[in-house]
Amino acid sequence: MRRRLNHPVPEVFICLAAFLLAASGCRRSGKGAVEEVAPSGLQQEGWNSVILISSSGRLQARVQYGHMVQRENSRLIHFDEGVGVDFYDETGRHNSRLDSEKGIYDEESQDVTGLGRVVVVSDTGITLKTERLRWIQKKEKIVSDTHVVFIQEGDTLYGVGFESDSDLKNWELETPSGIRKKGLDLSRIREEMTGPEETAADSAGNGMK
Repeated sequence: MRRRLNHPVPEVFICLAAFLLAASGCRRSGKGAVEEVAPSGLQQEGWNSVILISSSGRLQARVQYGHMVQRENSRLIHFDEGVGVDFYDETGRHNSRLDSEKGIYDEESQDVTGLGRVVVVSDTGITLKTERLRWIQKKEKIVSDTHVVFIQEGDTLYGVGFESDSDLKNWELETPSGIRKKGLDLSRIREEMTGPEETAADSAGNGMK
């Protein structure tokens, strides 16, 4: 003899709700495969493409990335699979390249930030290494507020806080301290930033020449 339930058992609703919640996070594609749905809040995603940055029709930088993600209502594009940035001078000639593990591009300011093992190499052979560096589009300057290693013609200079043109020719280092291999004049660099009187006093107290 069959029994007929007039009211569903509460446990049935619980199991059904759990199933619907689990299913909402994925979708089924061809051949029965299940693929994840993009997380909520994701505006766009892309792979292996290029962003061109220009001013008044002049190319300033070319950003090449492995993978990018941009969240909803955000002007920031995040690169998480390597990023390379080629910089160009006022005549359109290539002058340096930045490579880093990760990066951020600000659509509003058009600034680019390199993060993690950042290396900038100019076409003249100057090298800058750091963990965080930002290229400011309006000034066409690269700046870092952390430790840097600056290598030029065999001279290696260490310091904290760096600013330069994208070609690494005109540069400033806030707190230089380094190793000289070819007569790098640390006292001259320090004097340019602090003034001769303060440099002389520091040299007398610390033995710097």
